[in-house]
Amino acid sequence: MSIKWRDFESFIKPDMPGCPRKTVADAARSAAIEFCKVTQLWRLESELSVIMADHAIYTPDTPDDVEISAIIKVQLIKRNELGEEIGRTELLPLNDSDLSRMGNWESLKDKEPRYYRTHEPNRVQLIPAPTETLMESLVMTIAVKPSYGSKLCPQFLLSSHAEAIGYGAKAQLAAIPNKTWSNPSMVPHYRQEFQSKMNSVTRNQNTANSRKSLRVRGRRFI
Repeated sequence: MSIKWRDFESFIKPDMPGCPRKTVADAARSAAIEFCKVTQLWRLESELSVIMADHAIYTPDTPDDVEISAIIKVQLIKRNELGEEIGRTELLPLNDSDLSRMGNWESLKDKEPRYYRTHEPNRVQLIPAPTETLMESLVMTIAVKPSYGSKLCPQFLLSSHAEAIGYGAKAQLAAIPNKTWSNPSMVPHYRQEFQSKMNSVTRNQNTANSRKSLRVRGRRFI
């Protein structure tokens, strides 16, 4: 379910006397974008049904008015003849240091990829590059954020994080000079509250992810 940015008004406008509704909505959107980017709380799965031979770079699909913040996880889904899922294999992420130890990694090829790297902010490069077309799904878990032109946002941002986003919006609005709602002395307070709430969400995310990772066993490089 989606809502409009003006639905955040009650968490912002009482402290911003005289601020136009559109300005309040724009500030809510800007704060929500930062909130989602920092916390990586809003996550989606993008699934591609076929992995093409000799094609290593893939871009996750996203809904309209949504942008990718980060690639969180990449998996291969195996299916039977009926198209039913029978297993998942998680690919291991590699950073620049890992790649430098692997040597000429860009020329590596094999039947199936075992690793991936984030290629630019919103694309995935499979390693080794597959030598055969695989009738397996490539599932990419991505952290997303609203785009700057978005008119709607997901309901959960209002129902669960409206106060945090309200603080972020008020920090921006109070810093605007020579307005009836200008209040530079309150900017540090609003900003501190916003950051504190983002930190809390991020800690909870990291704790949940650490618990999920306890069963993952490391694998040697190629």
